[in-house]
Amino acid sequence: MAKTILITGATDGIGKHLATRLATEGHEVILHGRNPQKLDYNVYISRIMNSKQNWAKLFNK
Repeated sequence: MAKTILITGATDGIGKHLATRLATEGHEVILHGRNPQKLDYNVYISRIMNSKQNWAKLFNK
C-alpha cells in the first residue's frame, strides 16, 4: 500500500537516500530541507529514476 511520506533533511545523506528509495517503492514523497537548490536537484534526479511519482518540496528561508 502506497503512503504519503514527509522527509525532513532531504537535501543530503540519509534523508536524500531515503527519499529516493521510498519513491522507487511507489510512495508519494514530500521533501523538506533548508537548501532549495539541493531540493530541486534531488527532485529532478528522483523523477528520472521514477517518473510516475508525485513530488512536493518544502524549504525554509
